[in-house]
Amino acid sequence: MSLIKTLLTLCLFINLFHVNHSEAVSKAAQIPFKKALEFNGHGDYVSALNSFIEAYNIDAAVLGLDNEGILDNSTKFFQRYLQNNPKDLNSLMWLGSIHSLTGDIKTAIEYYQKVTMFSPNSEEAKEADTEIIALEKLLRSEQNKEEEKVVDAQKEAANLDRMKVNVTREVKQEYEAAISKLEEQIVTLEEAVSEAQQQAADAKKVAEETKAKFGDLEKDLKKYKFLYRKYRRKSGSNW
Repeated sequence: MSLIKTLLTLCLFINLFHVNHSEAVSKAAQIPFKKALEFNGHGDYVSALNSFIEAYNIDAAVLGLDNEGILDNSTKFFQRYLQNNPKDLNSLMWLGSIHSLTGDIKTAIEYYQKVTMFSPNSEEAKEADTEIIALEKLLRSEQNKEEEKVVDAQKEAANLDRMKVNVTREVKQEYEAAISKLEEQIVTLEEAVSEAQQQAADAKKVAEETKAKFGDLEKDLKKYKFLYRKYRRKSGSNW
């Protein structure tokens, strides 16, 4: 029982998804689109493709719907037919239309060109020429867009290179300025150290000279004390 409920819930979810997704397509396009699905289900790929293209001409948004393999089935059908009938104009025209819908413009043009080559004076060839002109215009437009993207990318790359050069130059200038400042500070510190060393040497020298003087004075003092004691003894003093 729970399995049945799960399957019913899943089916309901799928139906809701298709309904919600199809709401993005106009109601006028939904009618031929549904017919296309029915024809596709019965294996009538020519009618399915015809109805699908009719829906597409009304609203191109049908390309975003799940078409249940209409384009793939139609492509395989006409390709198989061409194996035995390589110059069949209708099959070539249909394949050109399919590849136009799927965005494979170059392949579409190739099929249309075969039509003009096999039967240049036919009505199909006139229609094929019209399609080729439109597709070549579209292809040039896309190529121009791609070229513009390349040019824009090159400009961006050039701008990035200039920014890189400018940043590198600024960093180098800042680095050189910092190095120059450090070198000046080092010279100043070396001079200060040298001056301090000289002052220390002078102080040491003064200290040594002072010590030598005090040494001499101490000797003289001892000498005078000795003479004074000797004098006091002679004079009868006990000191």
